[in-house]
Amino acid sequence: MTKFKILTLSVLIACSSGTAVAANQWSVGAGVGVVTNPYKQYDRDVYPVPVITYEGDDFWFRGLGGGYYLWNDTADKLSIMAYYSPTYFKPGDSDDRQLRRLDKRRSTMMAGLSYVHNTEYGFLRTALAGDTLDNNNGIV
Repeated sequence: MTKFKILTLSVLIACSSGTAVAANQWSVGAGVGVVTNPYKQYDRDVYPVPVITYEGDDFWFRGLGGGYYLWNDTADKLSIMAYYSPTYFKPGDSDDRQLRRLDKRRSTMMAGLSYVHNTEYGFLRTALAGDTLDNNNGIV
């Protein structure tokens, strides 16, 4: 269990290191992605993940996604965004007989709108995105 905590902490540190980037600055790093599945008798996957962050006046990139600002000032940011959603399920990877009967779920590309409102006390972020590759027909 301690290996899992160390890997999770590594991901959090890698993801949080790029959040305090000044305008028009690049940040490049490396991280570890841990996919822990809630399914019975299903293994955890560990992947190396490049961490690339850019925050500009018109565009932004963070982790597995990016976007174009439609509105960008100090208090409000509205953007069109797209990101890779790595969630998947392979029934053959499970040792459980009932899970092997479920349908396969594939990773996909999500796209939509993102809105951020900044105040002196913090920020509020909301997003609406849909499956663009028609792999899962999901909306987040």
